[in-house]
Amino acid sequence: MTHCPEGRQQPVKRSLNGMTPPAGDDVLEYRASPDTENCMRLDPLPSFSLAIAATLAPALAQGPAPNFADPVRLKAGDKFLGEGRLYPSPVYHDLNGDGLQDIIVGDLPGHLTVALRQPGAGAPVFADEVKIKATDGKIIDFHNW
Repeated sequence: MTHCPEGRQQPVKRSLNGMTPPAGDDVLEYRASPDTENCMRLDPLPSFSLAIAATLAPALAQGPAPNFADPVRLKAGDKFLGEGRLYPSPVYHDLNGDGLQDIIVGDLPGHLTVALRQPGAGAPVFADEVKIKATDGKIIDFHNW
């Protein structure tokens, strides 16, 4: 087996979630490295994107265009969720185990907060965002910047 430097690998071909690419195209090709024998870069060739588009286009063209409701900004307490943060990225997860989906928000600097969903019928209501702490009581922060 050839040892490849970090960031490179042996040439491989893979399928994309079981989809068949258009005839004559490989699902995934790698650009050969000029300086290392039998190793390939991990960067896919541009034809890979075209193969995905050609494979997905017929499926996307079938049926009517989706009809989405107007966007709604969620509130956590009295403030908008993620307000004043760089690239807030929310995800639903039951953080406290009460069976209700809370909203966890991460942001570009690496800060994590949670807005716990309040029990009750009707539209979901979330408490104020609070910083997430580890079991030792320290605030969890990934320090991306």
